[in-house]
Amino acid sequence: MRTEDFTYFKFPFYEFNPIQSKVIPLVEKEGNLIVSFKPGTGKTAIAEACFAYHLKSSSQRVAYICPFRALANQKAESWKEKFHGYGVKVISGDSSTSLSDLVEKDRIIIFTTESFDMHIKNCNEYSCICFDEAHLVGDSERGKTYESAVIKAAETSRIIFLSGTLTNAKDLAKWIKIISGKTTYCCESQWTPNKFDIRYHYVERYKEIETAVKLVKEYQNTKTIIFVHSKLVGKSIMNELKKNKIRAVFHNSTLPEGKRKRYEDLFENIYSGIDVIVATSTLAAGVNL
Repeated sequence: MRTEDFTYFKFPFYEFNPIQSKVIPLVEKEGNLIVSFKPGTGKTAIAEACFAYHLKSSSQRVAYICPFRALANQKAESWKEKFHGYGVKVISGDSSTSLSDLVEKDRIIIFTTESFDMHIKNCNEYSCICFDEAHLVGDSERGKTYESAVIKAAETSRIIFLSGTLTNAKDLAKWIKIISGKTTYCCESQWTPNKFDIRYHYVERYKEIETAVKLVKEYQNTKTIIFVHSKLVGKSIMNELKKNKIRAVFHNSTLPEGKRKRYEDLFENIYSGIDVIVATSTLAAGVNL
């Protein structure tokens, strides 16, 4: 399917891929969408298509909900360019914008899950609400907040669910249909445009720091992300990398937003000399690097 046939939005590519082509016709239909595609297969384009359709066919706002501030800020930067003419605002734990600051032209509002659940009492002014990383509905820690936000949104708005690791898409679609009373389309696919070389390394207990540094040295001049489960482990790995004269940055929630963005830009830049980024869960979901 050619992207020029979708008249609501100008995409920066000529054709939708095979699985996008099956979903795009559903954008103009009434009903919720559950999109469970592999990472890197263009789920964001589905959200953009839905937003564009609703922005042009309604005077209401649209909302994007995601788990992390880094992801929220990245989407905001991208959409300010793509949705020229519409105001794009982020409401999260470290943003200076509040609901009272929104003006009429602000039509795309990006929330972290907790901010949405805390600040939005009803969703009457939102025609479409997209939940990214939707598998977190069943998460033992953040699932309750996600579930609360979804139930609130389903009362009045069209729901779009995006996930690259959703294992129960059909069950989730049934649940959304029940709480919203609307037709809910479930779109699943294992298709991927790329082949991945995945390598697993067994790490003995208490040797994760030593192993991480060893692997970085083994794959020098390769962009490498080291995910850690705590800031303490992250700092220890950074110290060891420094001893081995390996330049790296530590991306975590205690950093100001500007510094986190600077680290992301340094890592993306092939000429920056920063090939290693150590990160907590601030980069674990959906951020493109």
